[in-house]
Amino acid sequence: MRGKDSGLVKAPWEAENATADKDALCLGSFGESPAFGGAILAFSVQSWEADAGEKPMPFRAADCTALSPSDVLVTLDSAWTESGSVRTFDVEPEQICSEAYTKVLVRLFAGHLPHAETCRRLDGRLPTESEVESSVLNVSSDLALNCSNAKNVSLWLAGPKPSHDVTATCTALLANGSVASYPCISEVTCSICFVPAKKRFTVYGPLEIFDHHYTLTVDAEGAAQFVGDVSTIQRDEDGWLLSSDLHVQTMRVAGPLPVGRHSWFSSLKNKNMTLTMTSCGPEQYSCGDNTCIERSAFCNTIRDCRDGSDESACSPVRLPPEYDKSKNPRLGSSSQGHLTYSVHLYALSDIKTVEGKVTLDMNIYVAYKDERVTYWNLRDFEQKIDCEEIWHPEFTAIAGRIVGLAYPMKVYDRLCGVELQLYPFGRLICNISYYIFDGQVNLAFEKISKDEVHVRYRGSKDLLEYHLANVTFETIHDEDDERYTYILLTLHLSSLYEYHMLNSFAPSTLMFLVTVSTLFFPLKDFNERIVVSLTSLLVLATLFAQASSASVKTPYFKLLDIWYSALIALCFMCVIANAVTHRLLQKEGPAINVVKPLTGESDVTPSNVWARAFNWFSIVVLSLLFIALVAVVVMVATEML
Repeated sequence: MRGKDSGLVKAPWEAENATADKDALCLGSFGESPAFGGAILAFSVQSWEADAGEKPMPFRAADCTALSPSDVLVTLDSAWTESGSVRTFDVEPEQICSEAYTKVLVRLFAGHLPHAETCRRLDGRLPTESEVESSVLNVSSDLALNCSNAKNVSLWLAGPKPSHDVTATCTALLANGSVASYPCISEVTCSICFVPAKKRFTVYGPLEIFDHHYTLTVDAEGAAQFVGDVSTIQRDEDGWLLSSDLHVQTMRVAGPLPVGRHSWFSSLKNKNMTLTMTSCGPEQYSCGDNTCIERSAFCNTIRDCRDGSDESACSPVRLPPEYDKSKNPRLGSSSQGHLTYSVHLYALSDIKTVEGKVTLDMNIYVAYKDERVTYWNLRDFEQKIDCEEIWHPEFTAIAGRIVGLAYPMKVYDRLCGVELQLYPFGRLICNISYYIFDGQVNLAFEKISKDEVHVRYRGSKDLLEYHLANVTFETIHDEDDERYTYILLTLHLSSLYEYHMLNSFAPSTLMFLVTVSTLFFPLKDFNERIVVSLTSLLVLATLFAQASSASVKTPYFKLLDIWYSALIALCFMCVIANAVTHRLLQKEGPAINVVKPLTGESDVTPSNVWARAFNWFSIVVLSLLFIALVAVVVMVATEML
């Protein structure tokens, strides 16, 4: 009986007091893992009464020959039923105790290491010196002479692992049957491999009309051959030939052994095809040289195979020959597909109003279905896919809400396009729209979580001149065609105005107060009043010019521009008020007799009275206008208007 993967044979247990409905004897594997692979030629069963006290000593044959003729031998007759991947075969009684190893003659003119590697590829080994001495290995004189080289060395034997020293020696069998040491790098023509009997090999690949499973046997000369149910792999003068009893098609490969991963020429398809012939179990991965490693070690980013084949073909993508990566998966389909997405924001650069742009470090994770692509060998850990091999959505960014300039998505660093009428106050919104360049009609955006609105961001929210309130995203449709969808990412910002309060509003307010203070100077000190007010006006104009050059240029007036312009106008009014007051003071008119105190004062004239009245009127009006200006600016900045 041979078993592969999950398979078993079962028969009713006919021991005394046993019931056929409940009691049965099973051989093999009872589930998918662990799987059984091998050949069962004989087994024995022993039973006892449950209440008989001590268990009897189990039957242990001294060797296989003691078990075979005994009355405890059970055969697999018609009473047994098969389940799963099981194949039964007939053997002669004398075959049950045949040798445990198949002795395979390998003809290879090479040193010790290539011969040992060849045996290992057959899942075998070189014979040891003790097996030669105990006659387990009997080499005929004809074979010894036929394989001997000029130094009468016939076969390599197993021994200690040879060193890398070119003068190292290995154990060898001489033509006269004695054992001697021989340089490991010297060539020997033959070796005999001890391979487990009935060794089974499986061929993976597009065989179609050939067997997949083969058993290693030897021909009359001891050369290896692989026998399947209807197919055979044999060595000929050109290499190894895979043929069948049912047709004339063949497959051929060159080399000392067909075992491993090789390119075979198929006469049916007239081209080379990659096949893997291995003795590895279903839970193992076969390296290119038939070395078996755990399946979990395949493509784990660690080189476990000697030839590195376990890490050489790790791309999880398999594409059909007709695949065209320039065409989106839904091209030609009558229905619209979906691109399920989520947005992740990792970092934001400082925002400078004068530059008018923001730099984002972000990812848009997109999931979509492409039925043309086949994925295999998917693992629990993250696997990288070369996006250049397959169609993938290529994003294009728009600076704004659908309408705006479009830029490539790989590195996007463009103007944000915010409205700055309330600068340096107010709340700002920066919109960035994304769409796919190819397939916008065939594929529509759809959130992974439809209720999700805010983008999670854990970085700094104070971005130099602005504070990040939150980041939102949504799927929007084109107003003209609902099939066109966009991802709209919105940055909600609020201005950090403390800097401007200290560097713009406070100095300008101080200059206005200095200008208004000249109205409190004595009316006769016109030179002092006009010089101070004009100087303050000049300083205020200079501050305005500096603020304008340092802030962003806009085609409209900003709140800061209006503030400076209004203050300059008020200061100019103060200068005019000083000039008018002086003119009224210098106007000639009749003297008015008044009673003077002993300290004495100049006579009060009509011009003096009018000058004082206009001066106080100017103070009141300018103060009220300044208060009104401050109130309007505060209400506009706080969006109360």
